[in-house]
This record gives sequence, structure tokens and C-alpha cells, in this order.
Amino acid sequence: MTLDDLTEFARTKVPFYGEVSSFEQCPIVSKRIILGDIDRFIARDAPRRAELLQFLRSETKDGVSEIDWGNGIVVEQTSGSSGIPFRIPKWKADRVQTSGAIWRFRKMIDSDAAPTRLYAAIHAPSDATRFPWVSLFGALQAQQIRWIHANPSILAEMASRARRAADRPSSLKFAESSGQYLAPDVWRETEAALQVRVVDQYGCREVSAIGYATEPNRFQLMRENAHVELLNAEGEPIQKPGIPGRVVVTSLHNRLMPFLRYDTGDEAEWVDGNGTRVLALRPFRPHHLIVGSKSVYGNSLFKGLLVAVYHRLGYPPISRLRVRQASRTRFVIETDARENAEPVRACLEHLFNTTRTLPQPAVFAIAPIDGMQDFAPTESKVDLFTNVGCH
Repeated sequence: MTLDDLTEFARTKVPFYGEVSSFEQCPIVSKRIILGDIDRFIARDAPRRAELLQFLRSETKDGVSEIDWGNGIVVEQTSGSSGIPFRIPKWKADRVQTSGAIWRFRKMIDSDAAPTRLYAAIHAPSDATRFPWVSLFGALQAQQIRWIHANPSILAEMASRARRAADRPSSLKFAESSGQYLAPDVWRETEAALQVRVVDQYGCREVSAIGYATEPNRFQLMRENAHVELLNAEGEPIQKPGIPGRVVVTSLHNRLMPFLRYDTGDEAEWVDGNGTRVLALRPFRPHHLIVGSKSVYGNSLFKGLLVAVYHRLGYPPISRLRVRQASRTRFVIETDARENAEPVRACLEHLFNTTRTLPQPAVFAIAPIDGMQDFAPTESKVDLFTNVGCH
């Protein structure tokens, strides 16, 4: 769809957009706005609409990335890396469109790329050290897997294991990163250890692939899939390179729950070179900054601390954990760890304070989990880290 066609479709089919007359009139929306008014974001003619809305409002399930809803619909579930896991229904026909664009890109850089030769490790365990690497390497080789699709944490551990393994999978030629920011050092280490070419996919469940990078943090936009805007604090488009702004995207292939002008929560800037314009992402989202620290981001810090907690406590069965900063020296943990909650809290508090992230020691408190619902605004100010499906 063109932007004009999509806007007209949304105006006539989706209650939220009923009053807009042009794409530019569409308000910028966030995950919180959508969840707070979700019935107005679903197309009026959605099959079993009331039943679908009830399901979308229900608690998300651990370890489930998508569900076949029937009637030609798949319901995808976000990982919650932004702090708010939620579900997105899509027509299967629309997913075919986005998938086709992704495979056309892969074919551009590897004529032998094929679905049967790609292994998706993107939903591997959060603790990458516990993954069965030896059997994985053998399976990749036996099945002649050419591409692996994984997040940077998995790729980093895979590279480390490959350096110690007797045999790395020689069939593997490409490592496709997705789901997190890929640091340049992890990019280089993956290429060196696995002897592969790394490509980086930028996207989100809500929109699918937004861009691809064949060199560190230089994303070519996938204009078949999404329209990308870079906006300043006043909501005005940024045209000049080198000026950071928020990334706002519009999915061109989701007629069931259209995302027009969706704020991803990411920051980026335009970079010009070699006659083309690409997108360079900022490593961390602004709302993950730990208040009172010197540029320490919670989503990065707590990911490492949580792995250390697992090791120290003997891998407690945690499926959900959220860390929020309520004040400069007070953090709140939501978790379903039950009898392990207090050991997790004490260990996380100790490890955090040893990092000296803040000038004063911080106190961590436990809050009961209730479907990962939000705290009252007076209780929690900054959502720093969410891990869903930890075990």
C-alpha cells in the first residue's frame, strides 16, 4: 500500500483514524496509547472481533511468540524488551508481504539463501551459557544451515563457543542479528570466530523489518515494509544528517491493526555516504537511562546482572522480571519468582551497588506481579528492564 492508500483504508476501517484526512494528520502513537484504547485500533471488519479483543487484553504468555488465531489471522507477541509486552494480530496474507521483502533482501546478498537453510535461534534461552552449543553446531552442519538468525547475546556466546569448539559449522556463511542493538565489537567477533558475514536486521514485532545493515549500524531502509520518519522533540521531521531524533514508523502491511506513525522508542540519526542515506541507531533508548547515573542504561546493565543472579542462585525458575526506578536510590522489582523473590532481590541489590552506578547505595524492593500491569504513576517513574521467559 502507498501511504495515501493506507491512510484512506485506516480512515474508513479503523475507528481510531476515523477523523483524519491525510497521513500528516495521523497522531503519533505509542504502545501505551494503543493498549489504553485497543478496541479503536482493530479494524471494524475483523473476524470474531469481540473475542479477538478479549484475547488481546488478556495476560501475555511466557515463551510464546505467536498464535494461529484462525480465520487467516496470526497473533504475534512482543518480547517486552521495552517494558510492555503485548499482542498484535495480523493477516497471514500481510505477513507474506513482509516476509517476501525480507527474503528478497537476503537473496540480494546471498543467492543461495533459502528458508530451509536458515536456523532461527532468536527465541533461544535468555541465559545463552546454558544453550546446548555442541549439539547445535552439529545440527547446523548436518542440515547444511547457511544462515543463523539470532540476537546479539546469542551470537556473542556462539562466537565464544566456536573459538573453543573442535569443529565449527562450515556450512554457516551468514549470521543475521535481530532483536537488540548489535555493538560493533560483537559484530567483528562474530565474523572472526564463526568465519561468517554478519548482517543486522532492525525492526520490531509491531512492524516487522524496518532496515538492514551490512556494515555496523548503517541501516538501509526497507521501504517495501515500512515508512520511516525521524522527528525532533517538537514532532517536526529531521532532514539533515547527524541530528538525533526519535524513530517513528508506519507499517505498510498490517490492515488488521494498522500502525500509523508509531513511536518505536528508539533514537537515531541520518547518515549520508556513497550517494545514499542510511539510518544510524543510538545504542540505548532514552527512557532506559538510570536517573542519577553517568549515562548508564538499565536495559544493558540489568541484563548482565540478571545472568550473574542466575549463576549465583543456581538458576531459579523465573519467567518474568521487571526492574523500575521509583526514585534516585529506590528500585522496584516485579517478578513471579515466588519463594525465590527475596534471594533475587537481595542478590540484585548487592550486585547493582557493587557497580557503583549511583553515588549512594540503592535499595531494591519487591512488588507482587499482577499480569505485568503498570504501577501507579506516583510509585514508578522509569521502566528500566523487562525479561520475559527468563528460564
